[in-house]
Amino acid sequence: MTNIRSLCPNGKKADLKLRTICKINSDIHIIVDSRLDEIGLKKWRKSQKQVFSKYHIFGTFSKERGVTILAKKSIGVSITKVVKVDAKNMITFRMSTSAGTTTDVCAVYAPSDVDSPKFFENAVESVNRDTCPNRLIIGDFNTTMSERLDQLNYDTDPHAKCREFLTGLEYHEQFHDIFRTTYPDQKSYTWRTRDGKKRGRIDVAMA
Repeated sequence: MTNIRSLCPNGKKADLKLRTICKINSDIHIIVDSRLDEIGLKKWRKSQKQVFSKYHIFGTFSKERGVTILAKKSIGVSITKVVKVDAKNMITFRMSTSAGTTTDVCAVYAPSDVDSPKFFENAVESVNRDTCPNRLIIGDFNTTMSERLDQLNYDTDPHAKCREFLTGLEYHEQFHDIFRTTYPDQKSYTWRTRDGKKRGRIDVAMA
């Protein structure tokens, strides 16, 4: 999952972003803040035929915010049940392997300007609609899971209510923060200000 701050095909910077994503070589790319609408996608398909021919592409396709998914055609995983839960910020889909393993995924780009758990309540409800045993909520949460481990030089705590809801999911063993489960005490940040002084781990995967 990558927060790209616009994937619109508008010059050398956009080309560099696309090449950088492809070099990561993930089977499935979840790109948030893609700001890619249907017109932009058509331009990409025309100018980067070789690149985009390798992927199944779906998303919310919006000039504002937006979530775009690139799934390699060669990985043997089928993508079904694609639902745009939110016009700009949330999409769900099901991954199914040839071995019969299924995972329901909710990809999100949470708001940064409000501290309301309703967005995450909607994400949980969306990914829990079916009886699929494997579920994943992944994206830019714009919320830190721990004040002590996930924040550096924060003057205020802008998303306390959202964090309380998310950590409540862990407390009741409904979902687990994958990074924190793997690295219980490690400080690692996914976002920073331009000067690098303020940092936070706000990009999260909960399974």
